[in-house]
Amino acid sequence: GWVIFRSTLMLAFIQLYGGFVWAGFNLATANFIFDAVQKKNIPKISAYFNSFNNLFAFIGSISGGSAIYFLSNSQILVKYNFSPWAGLFLISCLIRLVLPIFFIGKFREVRPVEVSPPAGYFYLYRPAMNMINSFAWISARFKKLQPGADSK
Repeated sequence: GWVIFRSTLMLAFIQLYGGFVWAGFNLATANFIFDAVQKKNIPKISAYFNSFNNLFAFIGSISGGSAIYFLSNSQILVKYNFSPWAGLFLISCLIRLVLPIFFIGKFREVRPVEVSPPAGYFYLYRPAMNMINSFAWISARFKKLQPGADSK
């Protein structure tokens, strides 16, 4: 966000959004581990996952520190009046955008799952049916109030 925006408020909203995205990613990852791994191996695989996750966070921090050292001495950034920090954030952004391309399609479901209904089901059909069903009690009440309804 620092490369594009200079507003602190905008950056705060970007961080808030990023926090929700990472929370969803962590939840999906944990659910995938629980789904894909045998019950007896879950603690071991979770430990591996967290160990590698923290190892790569450490490597990323060290790499970023080293990169800022080299970028501060870069004549290319100085030539275009670009700060080393903005250059580092730009490189980080590009890596984060390009790297997932290598992993798309690599993860598969480990067991058969039913296909989810299309999005229209949740946005159109379900709300309409809920609205129709919410009036069903009114219809039933009027039927009880009609004369001769008990004799049927």
